[in-house]
Amino acid sequence: MTSIGGSLRQAGKSISKLAAGEAVNKITRFVAAVILARTLSLSDFGIVNVGIAIAGILLTLTALGMPEYGARQVAVAPGDAKRVAGVVLSVRVGALAGIALVMIGAAAIFLSDQLVLITLSVAMAVGLSTSGDWLLRGREQMADAAGATALGGIVVMVGCGSLVFLLPTATAALIVFVLGEASAAAATWWRAKLGRVEMPSWERIKQVVVANWPLGASGIIIYASYANLDSILLAILRSDAEAGLYSAPYRLFLAANAVTLFAAYSLLPMLSRSHHEGRMHEKRSLLLRAFTPLAGYGLIVLGAAELIGGPVLEGLFGADFADTGPLLILLCMSLPIYSIGYPAGYSLIGEQRNWQFFVGGAIAGGLNIALMSVLIPLYGTYGAAIATTVGLFGGALAWLALSRSLWASAPLVAGVVLATLLGIPASMETTLAIPIGAATLLCGATMFLAPVVKTRSRNRPS
Repeated sequence: MTSIGGSLRQAGKSISKLAAGEAVNKITRFVAAVILARTLSLSDFGIVNVGIAIAGILLTLTALGMPEYGARQVAVAPGDAKRVAGVVLSVRVGALAGIALVMIGAAAIFLSDQLVLITLSVAMAVGLSTSGDWLLRGREQMADAAGATALGGIVVMVGCGSLVFLLPTATAALIVFVLGEASAAAATWWRAKLGRVEMPSWERIKQVVVANWPLGASGIIIYASYANLDSILLAILRSDAEAGLYSAPYRLFLAANAVTLFAAYSLLPMLSRSHHEGRMHEKRSLLLRAFTPLAGYGLIVLGAAELIGGPVLEGLFGADFADTGPLLILLCMSLPIYSIGYPAGYSLIGEQRNWQFFVGGAIAGGLNIALMSVLIPLYGTYGAAIATTVGLFGGALAWLALSRSLWASAPLVAGVVLATLLGIPASMETTLAIPIGAATLLCGATMFLAPVVKTRSRNRPS
């Protein structure tokens, strides 16, 4: 049996591998975006981004909780991987095929000039939906999952630098993205070395979908919170300029939040196995001990936003964004608590308590949307940032409570909440941001490094 400290180290390595793969993916796709912006017309560049958005929406609508279900099942029963893969692929491809037929058919009849865009967007979604990244994560093959993610970005960058440069059209660019997603998906199955999957019965498909639909619904709600819904509302209710200003700090916030997602992905296989094998004390200890470095990470990000958020935004996006530092602070105030709340929510998936995970997601999304509708017309970008933070705060606390982790981690949560609330004066007064940011950063670094220091002190010879 692996020790709790060993499990934490393994989780840390998994998070690092996933983050490295995502970093390569983001950087290469950013380079690709620059190439497209410089070679395509403004209209074609907009079409490409619309196609990417359509593919992302299709992916979310047709996931139906299958990635989480698959990762958990493979973690607890590796020998059932072929059967589980058959279920996941059947459900996801079947759902996508149904929506795709309607979309392509409608485009052929009513929007013939958009048929190519819709078709290539669907093809992109096929690559995303057929990826076996969930299988690799369930098996804890994180390096392979990261490599596949990085490969997708590299293919897109190379394609944009060659095909699109020679043939600067939206169609060529979308074909490159289709190839990128297909390459990433193929890499996941190549590394999985699974062979032929077992196709499930219709009854089995219905059983799995009914049991896991709360996960799919949660995914849609959470995606809506991450999909720049606040930027859309800002553009509608306030102005395009405010939506543009808000998008810069929001992008940095989403990038920092990726580590929280990777932590949940990395812990899920361990938590699922511990629960399946009845090692409840080990599962609980692993989760609670993971909270300290994860909360520390959130505080490090918040402290950095308080210290250098404004200059970083100005340096990356230009002088127009120099005053958006307070928005970044407000958004990052959700990270310390969300960094422990979301993995706590994933522990519910490990216990097959899908409804409880849905409740946390519904609270997060419901609070966010309700507050945005009230605060954005009154306070613009600040209202959007406050709504997002309060929504994620509420969802995180709900997941902690439902996973029975809130009381057990009450001192940590109380300290995190107190440190987080200091972000309010830091966002309002520049002279306070530096000392508060320095203190928050130091506190976060201490918490983040605490498990490493403790392990070394234990291993030191007496």
